[in-house]
Amino acid sequence: MSDTDCDEIIGVMGECGLTCSLSNENRWTIVHGLMLHDVVLRRKVLLDQFSSGLEILGFRDTMRKYYEIFKPLLMKDSDNVISKEKVLSVIRYDTDEKFDRTVQKQQLTNFINGASCEILKQFLVFVTGAPVLPEHGLGKIDVVFDDSSSAIFATTCLQGVVLPTTFSDQNEFSASMLAVIEGERFSSV
Repeated sequence: MSDTDCDEIIGVMGECGLTCSLSNENRWTIVHGLMLHDVVLRRKVLLDQFSSGLEILGFRDTMRKYYEIFKPLLMKDSDNVISKEKVLSVIRYDTDEKFDRTVQKQQLTNFINGASCEILKQFLVFVTGAPVLPEHGLGKIDVVFDDSSSAIFATTCLQGVVLPTTFSDQNEFSASMLAVIEGERFSSV
């Protein structure tokens, strides 16, 4: 690792409040601290500031009192209904494909269109780690096709799924997809 990379990492560690030295022995402590800061603490600070602003304006108590009225205004998809259209709208296919993937794209579309709300939530958990649309519908689920694999693989951190191109028909694709999303987490079929 170059000195420039180390300086950048140390700078980010400082922003997160990590005061330990950068070494191989404590790399997991640093990774956990960075992830905690990025995923939870940074957003908490923003929410605390937002909350303070609402308090100054007198809205916070009113929002607590009339929670059900304010909930749809502040929480996107607060009804938590997952529709086929919503799931399809967040699917993004790899644009660097060298081969025509129309058949594979149609298999995934058919699977989603034929799925119940519960199966759609399981699909989202498999791909994103949560039973909701990525970033409340603002994010995307990246779909990549792999000619060399016979396993469906999801990466919840990157919110993507790798699909093999070897399925002979829709039934085989759907059965494999169901086996994966209904099976044990952090696995592939």
